[in-house]
Amino acid sequence: MGGKFRPLPVIDLARKGPPGLSERFRARPPRSMFFFLFPTLGDAVVMTGPLGWFRRRYPEARIVVATSALARPILEACPFVDEVWLRPRSRIAAMLGFVARLRRERFDLGINTYGQNNGLLMMGLGRMGAIVGMKTSKYARFYDAWDESNPDENLVVEGMARIARMVDVEPGDWRPAFTIPPEMAQGAREWLVAEGLGPGEPYVAIQVGASNPNKAWPLARFLEIAARVEAAGVRCVYVGGPAEASALAAVGKGRGLNLAGKLEVLETAEVLRGARLLVTNDSGPMHLAGGVGTRCVAIYGPTRPINHPPYGEGHVLIPGACACARKDQDSCLGTCIAAVGVGEVWQGIEHALNT
Repeated sequence: MGGKFRPLPVIDLARKGPPGLSERFRARPPRSMFFFLFPTLGDAVVMTGPLGWFRRRYPEARIVVATSALARPILEACPFVDEVWLRPRSRIAAMLGFVARLRRERFDLGINTYGQNNGLLMMGLGRMGAIVGMKTSKYARFYDAWDESNPDENLVVEGMARIARMVDVEPGDWRPAFTIPPEMAQGAREWLVAEGLGPGEPYVAIQVGASNPNKAWPLARFLEIAARVEAAGVRCVYVGGPAEASALAAVGKGRGLNLAGKLEVLETAEVLRGARLLVTNDSGPMHLAGGVGTRCVAIYGPTRPINHPPYGEGHVLIPGACACARKDQDSCLGTCIAAVGVGEVWQGIEHALNT
């Protein structure tokens, strides 16, 4: 099997791409492209913009993306995507079935975002015409070309821009692109009314959870923020999934309307679209809010605003200044995000609401 691996080319990032690859697709545009996406909601939202770069360059190509069940509605609502597959579970039988499906499709181009090891392995075994993406710690021999991320950049957008140029795609605006169906918008409005929000009544949305618990600001501080917001005459609406619903089970009406766990993903997007502001951790709803034009006051801990910002302007992004030795989400000790005080977040809210 080792004899079938392709050698890695030397990449000059000042070029449009590695020798021959851009020219190859310029001469014969790909008929089908496959994107293996990171499974979180936020990354799906952010990637909808760059998918448009590829659609505009290769308008006739079929674009297929693989993502999680949570993120699937966003990609299905993206106008640049033809088909959405669910990522397989990390089990041998599921992965082999996925490889077989890739082999049947014979994609001309595969793109592995974020350098995911299992994704690259399946793509490599799936017999694609060419594979590009971010550097991985394993299986890099399957790449035709790869790039290394810069710790001081927007990891999705700027890294994807370099990957796009490898295959003769010029990057542009990364504005998230998804459409909220009318029935989802109507459903969201009905939920707000059912929970007691008056017609046209302003509200601030609050998201207390995160994909990793080390990214979550203490719940008690969110509740204090909610009390201050409501004391200022503005209602609070909690959003999120089942985990947030469980954490907020004891929150009463006096501290906001609790829609966590009740909404579909695109209904949540509609609720965020109508909010004056979202107060949140670095989370999927933060990126949803940016995608629908709502400002965020976002609290970061082991992650950095420069790497994972929401789209748009006017956001207040509060860094936790993580000092952990490895500086990753799993090994973070939590002192960074816990050091962010209520006063600092409240100042950010006042600034965002008054500018």
